[in-house]
Amino acid sequence: GKESNEYAAATNNTALVLRQLSRLNEAIPLYKEVADIKLKKLGPDHIDYASALVNYGYTCYQASRYDEVEKSYLEVKRIREKVLGKQHQEYARILNNLAGFYEEVARYEEAEKYHLEAKSIQESTIGKQSSDYAWTLSDMGILYKNLGRFEEAEACFLESIQIGSTVWSSDVVSYASVLKNLAVLYRSMGQYDQAEKYYKTSQEIQLKQVDGKSRLEYAEVLNNLAGLYTEMDFRPEAEPLYLEAKEIFQSKTGKETIEYTSTLNNLAILYIHQNKFSEAKSLLDETKSIREKMVGINHPDFANTLEDYSLMLEKQNDLSKALDYKSKAVELYKKNFGAENYRYAVNLSDQARLEGLVGHFDKAREQLIASSKIQRKVLYRSTRHLSERELSSYAALFNNNDNFNYSFAFRMGAKPDLIGNCYDNALFYKGFLLNSVSKLKNKALSNSETASKIEILNSYQRRIISQYLLPLNERDTLLLKDLESKSNTVEKELTKKTVSFQDLTNPIQWQDVAKSLKPEEAAIEFVHFKINFPAPIDSSYYAALILRSSSTSPEWVPLFYGNEIEKLVGQNIDRKTDYVNKLYSSSDRGTINIEEKITSIFDLIWLPIEKTLQANTPVKTIYFSSSGLLYKINLAAIPINDELTMGEKYQIVMLNSTRMLAEKKEAMLYNENDAAIFGGVKYDADSTFLVNAAARAPQSDIAMRGFSSFMTTDPKQRGGTWNYLKWTEKEANSIESELKNGGFKIKLNKGYDATEESFKLLGQKEKSPRIIHIATHGYFFPDPKSITNNNSELKNNLHNIKISENPMIRSGLILAGANYAWVNNKPVANGLEDGILTASEISLMNLNNTELVVLSACETGLGDIQGNEGVYGLQRAFKIAGVKYLIMSLWQVPDFQTQELMATFYKKWLQEKMSIPEAFRATQKDMREKYQSPWFWAGFVLVE
Repeated sequence: GKESNEYAAATNNTALVLRQLSRLNEAIPLYKEVADIKLKKLGPDHIDYASALVNYGYTCYQASRYDEVEKSYLEVKRIREKVLGKQHQEYARILNNLAGFYEEVARYEEAEKYHLEAKSIQESTIGKQSSDYAWTLSDMGILYKNLGRFEEAEACFLESIQIGSTVWSSDVVSYASVLKNLAVLYRSMGQYDQAEKYYKTSQEIQLKQVDGKSRLEYAEVLNNLAGLYTEMDFRPEAEPLYLEAKEIFQSKTGKETIEYTSTLNNLAILYIHQNKFSEAKSLLDETKSIREKMVGINHPDFANTLEDYSLMLEKQNDLSKALDYKSKAVELYKKNFGAENYRYAVNLSDQARLEGLVGHFDKAREQLIASSKIQRKVLYRSTRHLSERELSSYAALFNNNDNFNYSFAFRMGAKPDLIGNCYDNALFYKGFLLNSVSKLKNKALSNSETASKIEILNSYQRRIISQYLLPLNERDTLLLKDLESKSNTVEKELTKKTVSFQDLTNPIQWQDVAKSLKPEEAAIEFVHFKINFPAPIDSSYYAALILRSSSTSPEWVPLFYGNEIEKLVGQNIDRKTDYVNKLYSSSDRGTINIEEKITSIFDLIWLPIEKTLQANTPVKTIYFSSSGLLYKINLAAIPINDELTMGEKYQIVMLNSTRMLAEKKEAMLYNENDAAIFGGVKYDADSTFLVNAAARAPQSDIAMRGFSSFMTTDPKQRGGTWNYLKWTEKEANSIESELKNGGFKIKLNKGYDATEESFKLLGQKEKSPRIIHIATHGYFFPDPKSITNNNSELKNNLHNIKISENPMIRSGLILAGANYAWVNNKPVANGLEDGILTASEISLMNLNNTELVVLSACETGLGDIQGNEGVYGLQRAFKIAGVKYLIMSLWQVPDFQTQELMATFYKKWLQEKMSIPEAFRATQKDMREKYQSPWFWAGFVLVE
């Protein structure tokens, strides 16, 4: 009969088969029948009745029948707690089931509570090396990802995968599922390469199963991979993946499921971007109807659909209705995720943009400022667990909001709170990665445990550099991926270990900078941004944000469009004598023709700022942080008239960011007055060099990079060799004498002794010298993407270093014996460096004890200019290495006048007891009085 154990078992088995076939609506009543039989025969407190309720509740969960799920799971929890106790594996499992349900219905606090309780029970009973524990970690990772707690999410997923690789050896589908979850996290963090890798690995595992292409898990991966391709603009690949996933979900689970509606929603987004609005609306209407019935109108999934309606309506120019949908979505995100969640912040920023488009400017301003504060807080937290590469990807997700801040200020006028927010954004985002990496390195080196990790990290990065210096067809791709993965892992470990002794105070704000200023001082943050409000335009814009000690808010000074300064200092400008003289001479004053109107570089940059500076207490000192193409200009050398330059009227101090004025500075005590000087370098390797090569090789254990392959096989295409610079030897001797007279201990590296090995020894076994002076050739090659793709013949005939994708390899210094490697594709002897010192290699050094580096070489201040991060080149390398002051050049400086300038600088610093900035400023004034042409004196800049 129907109340027998045999009938119940048969019914249960039938329900199980139906569930496996994804025929959930047929399985549910059978599981309910089994539970009723158990209740009647065994009573409400029997463990078998609880098991029947689990099957029923889980199947209802899969079918999104949520009313029945909570009731069943709570009853199971009561029974297992009463019969088995709280320290039983089965009790932990029902806690995880409840947590998963609460997460699905956006009751996140309850979800985390039950996950943590289950995890604790499993640790003390079955241990960490178990399937249940691995699943708990994976489920917690999903929860933390949805809450925007990416650090905790990643840690959970990685530990789950590490355990799963062992315990799921025979259950590869479970392993593939966690890989997919990790990919979802990486996609949220903007790490698209990592996400694609894990999605594809998961997809390959699913395909190998017996019913591969019809599995729900396979369809989930397709849906996610298509979403990734949509974000990466691989739109043609996305649509067929969505359609295949949609068919699988519909046939297996029906339409009223999370997975099916997720696919509909994602496909709708794709159609919106393709302007297929009728198709998109049909899909969104269906999604909205199903989700309203399944999860209700207060669920994040419903908010997601509203968000996509808003996007579609905006593209159709129905702004008022788009704003209505967006506002409702934002409220739901705040209600579900809280007010410090990235998803809420991004949507709030988007709502502000729509408010602005319909003319609600005050409301837009309030929302924009609130969103910016949240996004800064979210990104700041990420510095405690992400590597530099991961931070770079994640920070890129915030660019639109940053551009919107400046664009809104530009279009809507300078309201005090809005401009204050812009200044705070500049302080936070400018040099964000450089600041994070430098702080990590400094903190790690100050602790014996983490200092050893730095050495391991550096060893990986040296080997990575050596691979990137090889031609593409000679690189060991597998080795490179392995090294990058290991390097990334070590860097993340370092980041987490140093958090405990990092300064975790809130980021510096404009008020902190204003407090650090004296009445006669001003701070300027130059910014450039893509205008994206009210609509994107094909040009950037430059502005200055100015602070005084008395400021109640920063001043916003609009300057010029990007194409105006591009005519002066663009990528293809040949920075030779005529260009320099025209730009900086008092007669021409950098005149350019803009829309048939003659404008000087002074009028373009400084004149608008001058009016603000002189409005209150006269300014004597200007601290500024550059931006965009302004990095290519010596702002202090711009002439005001025939008698005066900006650098002579004001004391102008260039900083990476004006936040440096408010940062706590540890006073450096330079007890050792020592210096390392490099000059008179012999670039050709003769017999003397070869005889001494063997003796020099053992001096350093860093020479592990092997040889660098920079060139093609045709010597004619190598651009010649590096010529000897006769005045650099005189410069080195002169500076040695000057420093000795000042009480310095000198290590002079000349001729064939000025090797890459001798330079890399600095800061290794003892503190780095206080002064490093390098008089040699420098190089910077522009981004190879500027060479058009159809000019492949030119690309093929360029040095490998010139076409490197890494700007820190395309910038560097030339040392002894480099011509041999330049021509022969290898160093002079095995075990030696090649003499070509890249910025990448310099960034791995420890120069924390170095007060000043003088790069007495050509174009050492140049590099790729990348958004808020500024110049990627030697400047960045030495800053990461820990140097305080840098003197660098902006063009190919002349040999004779350069050594004269350097000798004058050291005299003023050491004999006349000026500070480094004062000595540099006075030197340029003397050189200007002696040489009329700016070519001879304006090329060098000082950066603090």
